[in-house]
Amino acid sequence: MDIFLSHSSSDTCIVNELVLALTKLGIRKDQIFYSSSLDPESSIEAGSEWERKLKMELNACGSFLAIVTPNYLRSPISLMECGFAKYGDKRLYVLVYPGTDMETVFSSFPGIQFIDLSTQKGINSLVNVLVGLGVTDCGEVSSIEEHVMRS
Repeated sequence: MDIFLSHSSSDTCIVNELVLALTKLGIRKDQIFYSSSLDPESSIEAGSEWERKLKMELNACGSFLAIVTPNYLRSPISLMECGFAKYGDKRLYVLVYPGTDMETVFSSFPGIQFIDLSTQKGINSLVNVLVGLGVTDCGEVSSIEEHVMRS
């Protein structure tokens, strides 16, 4: 199970907190790719051909989590990644963070079910997704709720 976290580079803090929450749930950091990681194995190194690296990681991932914020919706690269995941037969999960305009979400992701993290139902849905991705320590589910509340 490799997870590709698609995000705007403007949301690095949100993604770093999410990765921390995921590792508390038992997902190993080496199973997660996100371009803003400081770890060269799970990010894009300075000077590398970033488009090639993104394509390689998108092809290799089993699950794709889009971290949708207002910044994400303004990022052509992020939206391109999501399109690749949709048409590349990836398990696609669109996580909409609080403060994101829902009308823009509907128009940006036609035909894609998304998880609205501004509601408890959405947070519960995210937890269910994570269990499906192999979360082993459900006792730390509160770390996901804390992450969303801080975002």
